Amino acid sequence: MSSEEGRRTLHAIIDSLPEPDWDIEVHEHWQILEDAVHDGLKQHFPEKQRKKRIDIFSQRTRSFLDKRKHAKRILELHDDYQITSMMTSTWRAWKDGTTLQHAARLHWWPDATMAMVKARSLMIFRTAASELRKSIKQDKADFIDQVVLQADSTKASDIYQELKPLRIGGFFINIEKPKEH
Repeated sequence: MSSEEGRRTLHAIIDSLPEPDWDIEVHEHWQILEDAVHDGLKQHFPEKQRKKRIDIFSQRTRSFLDKRKHAKRILELHDDYQITSMMTSTWRAWKDGTTLQHAARLHWWPDATMAMVKARSLMIFRTAASELRKSIKQDKADFIDQVVLQADSTKASDIYQELKPLRIGGFFINIEKPKEH
């Protein structure tokens, strides 16, 4: 709205406001006008989409993230299976009047199979997490290089605007020096 074209557009929005009846309640009257102004502003001056942190990461990083999530889900399912298996063994020991060890031995084959699945899933999870960390570091370095390269080609007055993307998802932390007594 700071340009001449923006001012003309704003005047056009205001000129095109609806004319509600004067016999309706004052708050409804105002709400109709306010909604029309907001709709016009949204249409002619759309809000700029802020970059999200995930946008700086490559497809490779996202695939590692998906693999890690999938392996974590399998590990969670294994934990659920273990709880169910323990509950089944407990119920079976109570029902048959045997010890918990004897009842647990009756389920050794599924338990052994699930232990192998857990070991494999844990290996996949750790590998994916390790590769994900490496890929994130590389993507962050590439993003910083891209922003700095773009900032190098700008005028000194525009440098702040060019370096602004580096603040994605970050917070300014004010660390004070310890006071000497």
